[in-house]
Amino acid sequence: MTSLQEQAEAAYYDDDGKLHIPAREADKKNTDSIVFNGDNGDKTEESINDETSEYQNLSPSNKDNVGTIGNKPLFEVIKSRKGYRDGVYHCDEKNDGSPHKLWLCSPLYVLADTRDNTQNNWGRLLSWCDNDNHEHVWACPAELLQASDQSEFRRILANGGLIISPNQKARKFLCDYVLSYRTDKKARCVDRIGWINGRYVLNSLVIGKEDRKDSIVYQGMVSMDFATNGTLEDWKKNVAALASNNSRITFAISCSFAGVLTEIAGETGGGFQFTGETSKGKTSTLIDPAASVWGYPDLFAKKWRTTTNGLEALCQTRNHNILILDDLGQIEPSEAGQAAYLIANGQGKVRMTKDASARPPITWRTLLLSSGEVDLSQHIESAGMKARGGQVVRLPSIPADTGSGWYTIEDLHGCNDGKEFSGKIKGSARLYYGSAGVAFLEKLVGNYPTIEADIKTSISDIVKIFNLSSGHPPEVGRVAERFALVAYAGELATEYGVTGWKPGASLFAAQRCFNAWWAQSDGSVGYDEQNLLYQISTYLQTYGGSRFPNCDTHPDDLAKVQCRSGFTRIEAGELQYLVESGAFRNELCKGFNLKWATKALIKKGWLIPGSDRPQQKPRVKALGKTVRVYAIDSKAIEGDEF
Repeated sequence: MTSLQEQAEAAYYDDDGKLHIPAREADKKNTDSIVFNGDNGDKTEESINDETSEYQNLSPSNKDNVGTIGNKPLFEVIKSRKGYRDGVYHCDEKNDGSPHKLWLCSPLYVLADTRDNTQNNWGRLLSWCDNDNHEHVWACPAELLQASDQSEFRRILANGGLIISPNQKARKFLCDYVLSYRTDKKARCVDRIGWINGRYVLNSLVIGKEDRKDSIVYQGMVSMDFATNGTLEDWKKNVAALASNNSRITFAISCSFAGVLTEIAGETGGGFQFTGETSKGKTSTLIDPAASVWGYPDLFAKKWRTTTNGLEALCQTRNHNILILDDLGQIEPSEAGQAAYLIANGQGKVRMTKDASARPPITWRTLLLSSGEVDLSQHIESAGMKARGGQVVRLPSIPADTGSGWYTIEDLHGCNDGKEFSGKIKGSARLYYGSAGVAFLEKLVGNYPTIEADIKTSISDIVKIFNLSSGHPPEVGRVAERFALVAYAGELATEYGVTGWKPGASLFAAQRCFNAWWAQSDGSVGYDEQNLLYQISTYLQTYGGSRFPNCDTHPDDLAKVQCRSGFTRIEAGELQYLVESGAFRNELCKGFNLKWATKALIKKGWLIPGSDRPQQKPRVKALGKTVRVYAIDSKAIEGDEF
């Protein structure tokens, strides 16, 4: 197959100044155009040069007037010509009319015009080889070429091994050469992995049928995270096979396949947390096998120890894929909740450019797989903060312990104990990795329209198997749908021959994990409602005898009550707490929306409303007048289950 480098080297100008580029075998066969681009950093924000250049317009309609003097080329790439150093030359004439060539740099080729999906961020796709004969390809932003100082442009080229002349005139001509090089080829630049027009872009591979008119160029961060070693059969026999009959391991691996389906399924964001004691094999038996679907576990799986900016960049590298973060305890409790929101919501901070305009935020859609000794709510509350229901729903906690006696393991597959099994699957995941993810994508892109039409119905059917109660809170339904997505992904991978599991294995594992989460979380009510009820019950148990005097208390005795929150009364033989409005809002319902809280308490039967509003207006003898209060039933303090 002809490489981009060989194709560029074979390009030439004829006597009429027209550029000829021989077609590649890959183009003739209409196969994928795969371009790997190094880390080009952020695009420059330097001011654009006010001077007008004859080479600014890269439109093909004006190409006949660009890059030539008369019918002679203005620049020439020379290689293996006697008397000349290999490289790019500026062609000119001396005062006596004799030809003069100024060496600019080692051989550099322009392969295509580039732009993004919004028809912005135009640039030029450049190719060169370093001194080790390693090919580099970079989508150079056009704005970088128009800056008043092109040092950033040259720095990136030099960093990639291009040898550049120190001559100031030659350096100026180098920029002109890139601008004036004529090409009819177009390439679409993407700065993150994921789906684009039915094709899936990895940082070193584009999977799917190529659009001959529009190649795809990846210009995101350089990463060795996505890598392959060994064959798919190696991975199936040595990693996936050990997951059979092990619900937690099967579910973890299925999560890795589910990551690429988040966009198609319209998953709003979130993930799962395996929670359990330390040094019990969560990383080796759950995280490592899941990571081996896409790459070497030690590189693909990351740690929670990161900054917000670092987390944004990491999420972008896992767009439309799985983000695996090990050891939740490594992130500060005060930051954990916001980190969960950040990952699930799929959008970074809005930042300003130098001209004070808003820079488009980084966006992504990913599925999170996490592990830790404590779950998200416990970690947040260890810092004296209150976990919100939205945070917990985004990262439901699955007990890592299966109850088998071998912790995460239910079937030892011939090993003597859990330690031997953990070592075996950990070692195998580091020998055979990456092939399963690529194989899954290759099958998936061929069935993309079918999957797109079928996935939501299939997920709804799987949720029915979970047998949710008719009155389950909405957040429980959202969590169930995410579990169902994982089950669907695992079954799809099995159908495609990627896992080697029996049909139904992934569905069974997802149901086991869902039931374990449900049993631990007490899913009878929503997490926010649980927190509200717990807060009110705790308050009344703590201060019910000191801050709530009887409503018939004598005024002299009432004056002795410090920090009064309300009164008590006996109504129909039952004790009630008449909570004054200020205490109800600022103490009992602190941190919650008042309207939502009153509705939740009425629904639970703890708050006894008036005829037309949540409050009642009884006469309080101790005050000698009627007051508006919230009447709380005594079941709030009697230990009624939440």
